[in-house]
Amino acid sequence: MLAAIDQGRRGYTMAVNPAITKFHLDYWEHLRLRHPKIQMARPQGRGNGSTWIVLKGIGFPRGVKLSHKFDQQVMELGFEKRTVDEILAVKSDWPDDIHPVQKGGTTSLAIDIPAIDMTLDFGAQTTGVEKALESAYRLMPYASLFT
Repeated sequence: MLAAIDQGRRGYTMAVNPAITKFHLDYWEHLRLRHPKIQMARPQGRGNGSTWIVLKGIGFPRGVKLSHKFDQQVMELGFEKRTVDEILAVKSDWPDDIHPVQKGGTTSLAIDIPAIDMTLDFGAQTTGVEKALESAYRLMPYASLFT
């Protein structure tokens, strides 16, 4: 009981998942070598719940980011503090595969992408990663939608 109280006092400690951490690092390295227009912070240890990779394009405005959401099989371009109505007021005729979605205080443009398993080897899944990054490149021109 005292150990539980002491652990509660120290707060949450993430259990690092080596496979997911390696996948994040391999993704980061892949971007550095092959996609210099897409930026990603160098990852540190990642846990089981680290199923999103946050990306930015060079020159993206503040509050705009790309999210590769592995658990939802989507690439999203998110606009903080914006609504779907605001996006539709600027542009209402989106391609059929780009969906404006509201998630909390962020509105995103989402494209469905292939499933990728972060616990498996990155190299065996580069085709799926490249398809996801193609979606990122399609979304990137819209980053300046509100500027």
